[in-house]
Amino acid sequence: KANNSSDRWSRLKNTSTFKRTVEIWRFVIVFFFKLWVVNQKWNYPKSQRDKEAKRGINEEARKEKLAVLATWLRERLVTLGPTFIKIGQQFSTRSDILSPEFIAELVKLQDKVPPFSSKMAVETIEKELGVSSWKEKFSYLEEEPIAAA
Repeated sequence: KANNSSDRWSRLKNTSTFKRTVEIWRFVIVFFFKLWVVNQKWNYPKSQRDKEAKRGINEEARKEKLAVLATWLRERLVTLGPTFIKIGQQFSTRSDILSPEFIAELVKLQDKVPPFSSKMAVETIEKELGVSSWKEKFSYLEEEPIAAA
C-alpha cells in the first residue's frame, strides 16, 4: 500500500493543473454529498423489529454512518497527497469543529501515514538543494525513513 501511495504522489507531478483541480473538486463535492445523505431522514429506514417506530434519524445509526464516512475521508486524503494529509492532521486537532467520529479517523493521519519511497525522498532533497548528490551537503543520510506523518 505504501508503494501505491508514493507512486501516485510522484505521478501528481505530471498531472495537469486542470485534471488536479477536477480531482480535488470532485472529492469535495462527493464528500459533502455523502455528508448530506448521512443527515437525511430517508437514509434511516424504519426498524423491522419495531413496527411502531417512525422513519427518522437514529443517533446510534447516524454515528455508525459518520464513522464510515470519516474512514472514507481519511483514505481519500491520503490518496490526494501530502498537502491533504497535512490538512487532515490540522483538522484532527479541532474537536470544536468536527464530531468525535471524524477526529478518531483523522488522528490516524498523525502517525499512521504510508511512507513514500526512500528513492523519492533522496531525489526531492537533491532537487531542492540543487545538487547532484546529497553527499555534497550531508555527511550521512538514513536510507530508510524513521516515520511518515
